Amino acid sequence: MHLNAPAPRILATGGYQMDNFGDLLLLLVTEHYLREAKVVAAGAFLASASTDMKPLLDRETDGYGPLLEKERFDAIWTVGGELCADLGQRGGDLQHAFWIAATEDAYREFEKATNDAERDAVLYRATGGSPIIHPDMPSPAEYPPNAGSVSVLNSAGIAHILDVPSAQRAAVISLLRGTTYISIRDRRSSELLDMLEIEHSLVPDAVHAISVTHPRERSSGSDYAIVQMSDTLLSRLGTMNVAQSLMRSRTLRGLPIRILVAGTIGRSPAFQSNAEVRKFVKDTSPNTDIEVIEERRPFDLVEQIAGARLTIGTSLHLRIVSAAYNVPRVSLADLNPKVNRYAGLWDHDMPYDASIGALDHAIDHALALADDPETVRHSTKLSTLAHENLEALAEKVLAPSPEPTEAEWKNRSAQRQAYRMQSS
Repeated sequence: MHLNAPAPRILATGGYQMDNFGDLLLLLVTEHYLREAKVVAAGAFLASASTDMKPLLDRETDGYGPLLEKERFDAIWTVGGELCADLGQRGGDLQHAFWIAATEDAYREFEKATNDAERDAVLYRATGGSPIIHPDMPSPAEYPPNAGSVSVLNSAGIAHILDVPSAQRAAVISLLRGTTYISIRDRRSSELLDMLEIEHSLVPDAVHAISVTHPRERSSGSDYAIVQMSDTLLSRLGTMNVAQSLMRSRTLRGLPIRILVAGTIGRSPAFQSNAEVRKFVKDTSPNTDIEVIEERRPFDLVEQIAGARLTIGTSLHLRIVSAAYNVPRVSLADLNPKVNRYAGLWDHDMPYDASIGALDHAIDHALALADDPETVRHSTKLSTLAHENLEALAEKVLAPSPEPTEAEWKNRSAQRQAYRMQSS
């Protein structure tokens, strides 16, 4: 940037109007690379209708629609995550996003609605009346002040687009075609974009770069294991069965256990379910050192993970942060294939798809690799690749942007047309 040039204004969007460890880290890591810019964090919903994020992010996140309608941004950067997972349902990703992001009062109003028209009206008010193709990924073409803005999609998985109805799919594909820079984190999504002839890169998740932006020496005296389990796993197996599996583990015996909750999104019973696991263990084995981690701020959780001897869980970003700091890690088998796909591509040496009922073999394997030079080099390489991708994207975004080409304007016109067809 020129010395006296005003700082570029970047609108950062994503799934962070909720307490979800991975989504919040994607924002915080990305912001490090955009520190020369003025970054405004926003989501699909107005601040008045969505979770107060000030305790976790030290700021309010407002709806991106009204911001894009009134203000000009040099770039719109969607920070990452799984897109299109719920577009096939009535209301699609927007309705699902509202379920996990809305305040209790706002969601109560939605639940009281007796028909689709009333529910749509609640969502319309919650978004500020703005056109929404995808709740995490705005379309610059829909907002005249920003029709020429650079757009970025980074660290995303978009394979679920194949599962949605054709009209919605056309709108999202058109939105992807109009995106200036796309980085994808899983092979299935990359193959889909190849099929659609949409230019992109395939790189590790941005959060791997956290060990570059926030370096930390590995502690040889780590004396606790972190355990994290999704609501779906706890519901499917039952808290008592999970607790018994932890107590039966030979390798965990005598090792303090710290239960980490990866998110308290929406009306999730995560803390309650994990507290039940702890209670059952303590009731059965009072001398066992097991506690639920109470901290919710993302970097506090990162410190807990980086200082552990071992991590076990279902969260993708638990695994990614563990890899970034070279902490031995075991990913548990769960109904969501996201972690298996990611680990199989980028982090296949450390165990994944492991049964909680047979943990010891997976834990022994992970601990044996803790100091393996090739494993350490590979973890460092993932962090380097994520860091270099973020540096390159930031350099492109922070540079003065040229006027859009004729082809780009046609793409944006197609986006508007696809959106209107989908909305009609």
